Amino acid sequence: MESGPRHTSRTTSTASDEAGTSGGKSKGGKSKMRRIGDHTRGLFEEFSTWLELRLRLFQVDVQDRIQKKVEEAIGKAAPIVLGLLTLFFLLVTIALFAGRALGHPAWGFLIVTGFLLVVTLILWVRSRRIARARNDADAAGTVAEDGPARQSVNGTPPARTPSNGSVSRTAAPKKGGSS
Repeated sequence: MESGPRHTSRTTSTASDEAGTSGGKSKGGKSKMRRIGDHTRGLFEEFSTWLELRLRLFQVDVQDRIQKKVEEAIGKAAPIVLGLLTLFFLLVTIALFAGRALGHPAWGFLIVTGFLLVVTLILWVRSRRIARARNDADAAGTVAEDGPARQSVNGTPPARTPSNGSVSRTAAPKKGGSS
């Protein structure tokens, strides 16, 4: 007898095959090879089924991840869009009120547009300064904060570290004495 599970749907051996009496063949003859072949085919079919199921599981997992990211993006985008729409209507309302107070609607829109232009220029200049400070800090090998480079306590600029990451051991010069 064989040990382990037998797959009756895949192997079709008869009692005479197991006894080794089919067609006068011995126990180690064709019937044993047929059983090995049947088991091999059964294992291959099971492996193929397992592989297909693993691929399907991977596809479902990827689809779930994509769906979660899309839902997350929609959840973040919806308040932003509604906020921008609210801001737009608020600016139109302010422009109409200012235009009514000045006697012509175009003057209100001109004032609101000028205000937005000034705010945009201030933000643009500030972002350029921050980017320049970061680039200077990156070139010096230090990390900059959200602003221009800091100065040390005594008013002299802090010592910059070399770009290779080693720490500079030179001290800042003293203001009123010889070294």
